[in-house]
This record gives sequence, structure tokens and C-alpha cells, in this order.
Amino acid sequence: MKMKKALKRLQRVEDLLDDVLQQFEASPQEVRNLLDGAKANVSSAAVALTSEAPAKPDKAGLKLAKKPVVAATKKARTAAKSA
Repeated sequence: MKMKKALKRLQRVEDLLDDVLQQFEASPQEVRNLLDGAKANVSSAAVALTSEAPAKPDKAGLKLAKKPVVAATKKARTAAKSA
């Protein structure tokens, strides 16, 4: 799953847990503690996911890196054909 989609889903889950906590304020303390813990875990998962975000590779740098390999293979092929 892509990071952006995962973050959206985690945000949606966090919003749902907020709604449940607000609707059931009169619920027993044990239930509230469990819901608070679940919300904290979802929040920490979202933070961990954003901190692991890999940097996007530079496309121009990738093209430059591929060109010498292509040129070398072309030279090898032409040398093989002429031999």
C-alpha cells in the first residue's frame, strides 16, 4: 500500500475513534482507556510512517546513470558485429 493511502486510512481510523469516544462519554472507564490506547497507537503508527518516508529519487540523476550503461552495450554490440 502506498504511504499516502495508508496515512489517509490511519487518519480516518483516528477520526472514527474520536467519534466513538465522544458518543460514549458515559461508558465505563475500562472501555475509554482501551479506546484511548487504540487512538494513541494509531497516531504513533501515522507518525512512524511519516518519519520513514523515503526520499524520491531524482529522475534526471537516474537517466544520467543509465546512459553510460546503454552506450557501453551499444559499443560492445557493434564491436561484436564487426568481428
